[in-house]
Amino acid sequence: MDKETVRWEAEKNMYSGIVTGIVGREMHVLEAEDGELGYTKAGNTVYVARQHPLFQMIDEKEAATLRYGVCVHEALHQVFTNFSYMQCSISALSRTKLLKTELDIRMYRMFVNLAHRLRRWVIRSAKFTNCPVTFREAAAIQSRK
Repeated sequence: MDKETVRWEAEKNMYSGIVTGIVGREMHVLEAEDGELGYTKAGNTVYVARQHPLFQMIDEKEAATLRYGVCVHEALHQVFTNFSYMQCSISALSRTKLLKTELDIRMYRMFVNLAHRLRRWVIRSAKFTNCPVTFREAAAIQSRK
């Protein structure tokens, strides 16, 4: 094995230990495929890119820091994402032909992921601005006026 491969294997092993600590069960870190920066799914594996176009804009130390952040992000998906619900909804939408291709499924996963992030952002923002978070809360405030 060349020096870069040995370094990459050591980096993945280090990330596996960190991800295992976050998730609370044995986890593995493998190399991401298809040009993805990182991803995870139900199971015990987090995937992170060894090389990615983003890494061409930064030095190796910064790239390693970014990979570390991706691993932590994906570990938190292992903790907080309901993968069985996701799979159940994908199966139902596929049966009804609303999701027809692998691209449809990937886009659906991205949309759900984005919706969860947006929801968390709105809730966090509401705490600092005293704005209502839900339509019910907004209606209650409106009815008091």
